[in-house]
Amino acid sequence: MKLFKKSWMGALILATGFMFTSSVDARQLGYKVDGADVDDVTTSACATSNQTVDMFGNGVSMDQVWQLEVESGSPGSGAWSEVTGYTDIFPTVQGGAAVGGTTQVARYVSTKRACFRLRMTTDTAGTAQVQLVIDGNAPSATPGIATHMEYFDDFNRSVLAVAALGSTIDYLSFVGDGTGSSVVGIGEISPEGILTMTGGDDGDAEDTVEVTLGTSAYGGLVSAGLVIVEYRASVEDITAGDWFLGLTEDVTADGSEDLEYDVDTNVVTDVTEVNSSIAFAFSSDAVNPTSLIAVSTNATNVGNAADEYTLAGTPVAATYQVLRIEVDTAGHAFWYVDGVLEGAEPLAVATTATLMPYMAAGSADDCAAGCGVTKVDIDYLLWVVARPDTT
Repeated sequence: MKLFKKSWMGALILATGFMFTSSVDARQLGYKVDGADVDDVTTSACATSNQTVDMFGNGVSMDQVWQLEVESGSPGSGAWSEVTGYTDIFPTVQGGAAVGGTTQVARYVSTKRACFRLRMTTDTAGTAQVQLVIDGNAPSATPGIATHMEYFDDFNRSVLAVAALGSTIDYLSFVGDGTGSSVVGIGEISPEGILTMTGGDDGDAEDTVEVTLGTSAYGGLVSAGLVIVEYRASVEDITAGDWFLGLTEDVTADGSEDLEYDVDTNVVTDVTEVNSSIAFAFSSDAVNPTSLIAVSTNATNVGNAADEYTLAGTPVAATYQVLRIEVDTAGHAFWYVDGVLEGAEPLAVATTATLMPYMAAGSADDCAAGCGVTKVDIDYLLWVVARPDTT
């Protein structure tokens, strides 16, 4: 394994140019883990007038009817009624464990102040992972600099990510030392400025390149406030290899080039058994090999029952997407693709986690030699974490 370091050259910024909701972290999340019986319900979540209600459902062999319900009468009345037109919001039967399925999405706008939940009315087969998000369709407004630190890197320089450890936040770059063609993360000349990561083509761990920002000492504590990471990224070949963009607390100088996750045939494995990590994933070994996948780990427990959680917004080769993850103080996570909420995971990471940006690329498990390299181009990185309460 080869270890390289790059001194941080990002700047403190005020985020601009994004479409945000009016308030900071105003979302509410309702959810049901392992729904398998009639009358299973999500926890409830409440909306004010004209707020969005986004619903997500997936699961192994999931063949169930879920409906959106609104609380009748005064808050806390315990009486619920169906929302007209939303009595079967996840109509597609999902495949079995080795087949998987695509996450189903339904959206609604509340016209009044009300509380909502999802309830299973028919159970034919399977187990469901279901989420209900209020007022979260667009990204949260970025908190101000009084409470949060904002770091931005536009990668507008042509340098290798190799330097001595500096006095501020540093990049750590790992690259495999096998016979594969992986390349250490490198800044490349382009009009927008990019960081390029190139995974190899031999189908093993030595094909991997990883780049992390800083060490755990710099990480943002989840319980202290909203954590945000956003990448504008493009993949030059979407038919081969694995890549991950997200956050991790497994940032150490003695780390290895193993990818943190393995995605293969509807099974997500936390290879490195990191305590908390979260990312956008992509793998040619996935059941849906051209889809983005939401992955997460809390106390080594993999989110979504360790099944693939596919996200809308299929990547197009050599075309940029804005990929954003937000984590609230309860450890709930929200995935945004080009400014639209496409997935949510309850308790995705531990509230005690300290998270840092994580970028990686490598070859897939089923990749034979010569299947092609995985090249990920990152135009910019935005990272927002809460300021600590103590020194």
